[in-house]
Amino acid sequence: MYRDAVTGGGTASGPQATQDRVTPLGRACAGEQISPGLAPEIGISRQGRRHGPHRPHRSVTRCHLGGQDGLVNILGIVLGVISGGGDRTVLLAAGFAAAITESISMGAVGFTSTTADRDFFEAQRAVEDAAVRDDTDLECHEVTELYRSKGFSGPLLDEVVATITANRDKWVETILEEERHLRPVSNQDIMRSSVIITLATLIGHLILFFRLSFSGARWPWSSQ
Repeated sequence: MYRDAVTGGGTASGPQATQDRVTPLGRACAGEQISPGLAPEIGISRQGRRHGPHRPHRSVTRCHLGGQDGLVNILGIVLGVISGGGDRTVLLAAGFAAAITESISMGAVGFTSTTADRDFFEAQRAVEDAAVRDDTDLECHEVTELYRSKGFSGPLLDEVVATITANRDKWVETILEEERHLRPVSNQDIMRSSVIITLATLIGHLILFFRLSFSGARWPWSSQ
């Protein structure tokens, strides 16, 4: 039934006719319903088609944020000590103090910013929940237009919309994710963000700090 809806339920047969009727999105959605014999014809790879939920690589972004901040901050400390004529002891004290305080500060920034993301998501969820409750027809129309823009049409579109709108929680989640491009933020996400940024900032400090302090490198101001 699902396959018939995707392919239009026509009588035409053959690879070309199937290709003409099935959109790329339809092939992806109807993959489990299409027989193995048709899979090669319409370009569906049954092996490796399954993927886990896609999540933005926020951890990588947070590593860049913390690491870059640490490098720039310790570079400023080093240049300041050099300009002031300080020795190795001054740099060690200033560098360690800056590394600890800046890492804690950046971790706090990660914590508060991710908490704000969670609060914003919850606020938008409340707004959409109220909209679904108070203006059901408009919200249903939005879901219909959303999936029509993805290539769904006819009975299949009606079935998709009916399935989504049958569950209020899923309905709201669909609007938030597909229309507003918002994702829920858990307490675990908040803690992970804070820890990653803290460690990345600390490592960013130590990369240059240890290179200058403990590698035997000659100080720029030292005598030949």
